[in-house]
Amino acid sequence: MHRQARILHLFVTLPVGGAENLLLSIVRRLDHGRFASVVCCIGKRGAIGDQLAAMDVPIMELRLMNKEGSTGAWCRLWVSLFGVSV
Repeated sequence: MHRQARILHLFVTLPVGGAENLLLSIVRRLDHGRFASVVCCIGKRGAIGDQLAAMDVPIMELRLMNKEGSTGAWCRLWVSLFGVSV
């Protein structure tokens, strides 16, 4: 038997919206015998995050947004640490 491939889904927040609903749809349709999803939310997880958690999908809620909703400094740090190009 093969090991499950882990997929990290990275989102800023998970309110009800188009991209978030697409994530929910993708996670529901994945072959859970082959793939294990983990969701990382930079801000708060929101309603879609709650639905994913109810499906036993691990959610990492970092809560790194400031009062104005900015994540700029954290995104710049991520890019510098991991060389991610946007």
